[in-house]
Amino acid sequence: MKWLYKLERKYGKYYIPNLMAIIVFGSLAVYLLSATIMPNLLSMLYLDPSKVMKGEIWRLITFVFVPGGGNSILVILNLYFMYAIGMALENYWGSFKFNVYFFIGYFLTIIACMLTGIPDIVMTIVLSILGFSISLYLVYATLCLDATFLLFFILPIKAKILIY
Repeated sequence: MKWLYKLERKYGKYYIPNLMAIIVFGSLAVYLLSATIMPNLLSMLYLDPSKVMKGEIWRLITFVFVPGGGNSILVILNLYFMYAIGMALENYWGSFKFNVYFFIGYFLTIIACMLTGIPDIVMTIVLSILGFSISLYLVYATLCLDATFLLFFILPIKAKILIY
């Protein structure tokens, strides 16, 4: 943990405040655009190693804003939970440490995708969207065992249940 405190002292002023809000609202905008105006938008944003190697380097950034698959209700619920838990973790850890957590996962996803060459949809959805969501839930459940979630906005579930 010493390295993180040293890093924060040296580079602490370069963090992105409200990073999770930016990611979630960007994902919501991408989802709304892909559902209404531009149905092919998602295929232009996925992290595809072969297309990145051909010069489409924007994919290294835009894959973060691709919402998880599924119907509208699942996308909205996932974005809502990502926002709520991400903002809670950012408040708990501080913005700089949350940025470090996010960007370590971000760069590891890029490295895994580029090394394996797995097609875009599989890698993007599994590692970046679902993997990051699940890691947020597990970290939050570990730190805040007695927090309560309302499943479907009705059924109360303790956060420690998410660990199991």
